[in-house]
Amino acid sequence: MEARAVELAQQLQDAANRSPTDRKYILGVSGIPGSGKTTFVHKLVQKVNDNYRKKGATQDIAIAVSMDGYHLPKSALDRMENPEEMHARRGAHFTFDPDGITSLLKKLRDPENQHVTIKAPSFDHAKGDPVDDDIEILPCHKIIIMEGIYLQLKHPEPWNEIPSYFDDMWYVEVDLDEARTRTGQRHYQAGLVPSVEAGIAQFDRNDYINAQFILTHRDPSVKSITSISEKQ
Repeated sequence: MEARAVELAQQLQDAANRSPTDRKYILGVSGIPGSGKTTFVHKLVQKVNDNYRKKGATQDIAIAVSMDGYHLPKSALDRMENPEEMHARRGAHFTFDPDGITSLLKKLRDPENQHVTIKAPSFDHAKGDPVDDDIEILPCHKIIIMEGIYLQLKHPEPWNEIPSYFDDMWYVEVDLDEARTRTGQRHYQAGLVPSVEAGIAQFDRNDYINAQFILTHRDPSVKSITSISEKQ
């Protein structure tokens, strides 16, 4: 992962350096559950910021923003027509707020906002709910990397409007069986299930359905990056 992150960080910096200096460069990174996109994006941000600091930067240039902050809160799921099903399917595209994502991207794109702080939500995994205004995107943040599983859909609406706000998009490819194992382990490590086997069963009930939805509706023309495990 290390060598690949270094290479891709340089590619990202080169692209950002070619873009207008009076605007932010926004990269969208997507992939199915278990693709390793979150780990990859945080590594990418670290490498970009390290590179700029070596050149004399005193503040971070890049920042990651996760789509997870746009999960609908549990209280909103409770008010839906089938709350039990909505909680069971949490993580499906209809349990997110795509309009909120679009609103943030519009703010980041607005020339009048290039010198102001823009706030975005994060997600508290312990509580299982988003935290409003928890991420501060500062004027010094010239490279924004947004990651999430539904950022590159060709349809349905309004998800298909989101890709137009990105300067570039990368899709993290992963074998479905590998994603299944990773996600099962992740569910167990997060304390959501009593065993890895139970985590894999949860993947089969929900994450697999979401993965198939993404594979069916994503834009196949987006640049693909092969997922690399932490051990490689």
